[in-house]
Amino acid sequence: MKNSLQFRLSLWMAVLLLATAVAAGAVSFFWALHEANELQDDLLEQTAALVLAGQLAINPVEPVAATGAPQPSVVVELVDTVAGQPRVNGIGRLPPDLPDGLDTHVAEGRPWRMLLAHLPDGRRFVVAQQTDRRDDIAQDSALAALVPLVALLPVVALLVRVVIRSTLRPIALASRQLDQQGDAALVDVPAGGMPDEVRPFVTSINALLRRLAESLEQQRRFIADAAHELRSPITALTVQAENLEHAEMSPEARRRFAPLREGLSRSRALLEQLLSLARAQARPAGDAAPQPPVALHEVVREVVSDLVAMAEAGNVDLGVTRLDAVQVAGTPVDLHTLVRNAVDNAVRYTPAGGRVDVSIERDGAQALLRVDDTGPGIPPDQRERVFDAFYRVVGTQPTGSGLGLSIARGIAQRLGGQIALGSAPAGGLRFEYRQDLRDDGAPAS
Repeated sequence: MKNSLQFRLSLWMAVLLLATAVAAGAVSFFWALHEANELQDDLLEQTAALVLAGQLAINPVEPVAATGAPQPSVVVELVDTVAGQPRVNGIGRLPPDLPDGLDTHVAEGRPWRMLLAHLPDGRRFVVAQQTDRRDDIAQDSALAALVPLVALLPVVALLVRVVIRSTLRPIALASRQLDQQGDAALVDVPAGGMPDEVRPFVTSINALLRRLAESLEQQRRFIADAAHELRSPITALTVQAENLEHAEMSPEARRRFAPLREGLSRSRALLEQLLSLARAQARPAGDAAPQPPVALHEVVREVVSDLVAMAEAGNVDLGVTRLDAVQVAGTPVDLHTLVRNAVDNAVRYTPAGGRVDVSIERDGAQALLRVDDTGPGIPPDQRERVFDAFYRVVGTQPTGSGLGLSIARGIAQRLGGQIALGSAPAGGLRFEYRQDLRDDGAPAS
């Protein structure tokens, strides 16, 4: 989260917005406070002008208030001199030698805002207002000026977040598109709608994707070409070995001949796997023409029948636990290769005395192929690695090319299916393949 560009932009924008709001609020508060005090000073000056014009009586005086808006009481009194010290009724003794004009003074320990002036007859009068009341009204006015700013702050913060998320949405969409791409079909990331600052980065990614696609295509062509070139000589050597096997030879020669024949058999199997891998990677997912439905349960039945002899030779109990009649899109060759690789792997890695259970069932709108074995299984941290070509789990004993699961995944991606590896109930490996159904199916058999 801390490294998220959206989070960092939102955080910094929120900090800057908050700092700006605090500064603007402080300025607005003190400005409104100053204006409120100025307004009340104007009130005192207008009251004094009314007194000088004879339009307002000095004694007694009523509070001066604007219509519809409550104002603080304003004291309008004559200044008397008692024992040589100025004194005002309702205020108390005043500091001596107060000049005429508007100022703040302390009388009897209370601060007052006073305007002192002389009447035409020479008498002196004061128009005064307690500063605590003035301050209360001024602060209320200043706080009222802050209410719109405080109310708009969360709205502006939300709008900033929405704008940032909207601006970064093309980047998030491009990221999801990259995650969904397989190595069989690498397409450029669309640069439309990208911010100008990100566009060069997108251009570099697209150039890298094109170079990667060319490299992968060269790799596929090399694998396919090498397998085709080696297929004929290996086939010829296998035929010669089979002919030689029927010839007379000494026991020692026949003993040495057995590993040669097994090596040729493994080489032929590897070439077949390489050709299957090349075919699986030749067409990207979704590029193949629509295929008629294939009875997946019949494919499973055929594969299990083909591998029964291999399982019996290794003393492995191979059987089908469930066989629902389901149909999926694809070609019989692809589906046969996928199922055979899954079951073949299970039989190879299950020790003598173990068992391999194969089932095909309807799971909602999908067909589910499941292969459980009692072999050593695959550690969770390596279950993704085993789909890499030529990768084999360290410490495995059975011979193999490390291509079976890679081929199966390539076929699954092209057919729109999903492969998952897990733990079988008996402790071995569970292989699951899911693919959408092509028809309403039939009852389980």
